[in-house]
Amino acid sequence: MRYFWVISLLFLLQCCKEPVSDDSKKKPPKNVFPPVAIIQNPINGSTVFDSTIIRGLILYRGNRNVDLFIDKQLKLSTKADTITYKWIVKDYPKYSLHTIILYVYGESETDSLESIATATVKVSHSMIAFSSNRDGDYEIFIVNDDGSQLVKLPYINKPAFYPVWSEYGDRIAYLNKSSNLNNIYIYKLVDSTQRLIYSSDQDIQDLVWSYSHNKLVFSEGGNIVMIDTSGLNKQNLFYSYPSRYPSIGKSKEIFFNYIALNFNYVAVIDSNYNIRNVTVEGSTGQYVQPIYRPGSNYIYFLNNQTSQLNYGTLRLTSGSWSISSISSISLLVDTTGYDFSPSGKSIVYVNKINKSLSTSSYSGSNIKTIFQTGICLHPSWSKR
Repeated sequence: MRYFWVISLLFLLQCCKEPVSDDSKKKPPKNVFPPVAIIQNPINGSTVFDSTIIRGLILYRGNRNVDLFIDKQLKLSTKADTITYKWIVKDYPKYSLHTIILYVYGESETDSLESIATATVKVSHSMIAFSSNRDGDYEIFIVNDDGSQLVKLPYINKPAFYPVWSEYGDRIAYLNKSSNLNNIYIYKLVDSTQRLIYSSDQDIQDLVWSYSHNKLVFSEGGNIVMIDTSGLNKQNLFYSYPSRYPSIGKSKEIFFNYIALNFNYVAVIDSNYNIRNVTVEGSTGQYVQPIYRPGSNYIYFLNNQTSQLNYGTLRLTSGSWSISSISSISLLVDTTGYDFSPSGKSIVYVNKINKSLSTSSYSGSNIKTIFQTGICLHPSWSKR
């Protein structure tokens, strides 16, 4: 009988408890991110970017990869240590390396702040920089690879030529010609400030950024020259013959042209700064502007006689460099410039006939004009 009353009492006490709510049953498990996040640009407080894919590393609960895509709703997926976020991002990206702050809330933005994470992210969509005299003098413009979001860089020293991107797209080096001087500036896109790193009374052309060395390479007075981005430690890499068009190869070597007896020759400076001739199969001495296509073993170059873009397979055999199996593409490319997308699947170039800026696939198909006002020069595709 006594046990009967004890059991009855326990039953009554249990019945008096508040019922378990459905909400409490739905509490997310520990270490799962809540479903609402707000991405903000720490520079101006605005929501970060538009029409871009941003990839980076979140420093929160260990290292986690983060992808931010265009989407109306934030979506969360977890697999091992990888977390994928999707979010609408607004405001045009000026450059491709940012520090962002990730605010993570509960299911409503009015809920108390649950966590804060900081990430350094890279914009993986690509942009094109070029020079144009659209507004009178030559200035630097940047544009998306589909021709959208054209921006003229403010405070550029005019006339300005040969814009080239830094590795992470946060800076652009360019050449200014004024008062009989050739001046190289490095421009910061985050705040539109710039600094002069080098001046010369000799003609400078063909600026290129060597990321592995964090140096700039160019032709100065017919010599191939390299300097630190600080403007220090100038090196004359090649000065035997008049030379131009340096570019960076697959293994960070430097390809360029030199002229001897009125013929154009291709040469290479390897990572140890050894200089080698490059034998071009069937060359008539008219090939200029050798550029390596990313993700391939091909070197592209212009034929000075036909203005067509040619390409061939690059080979290094027992210290000898050669380009063989030469083919051509039906693109009339001006010698004022062409460049490849980071993937190597697309080309941006100046049209030889109308001086407009166009893109195409690496095979020469799917041609699209992305800028056609004034004369365009020296296109450079960001490498991220």
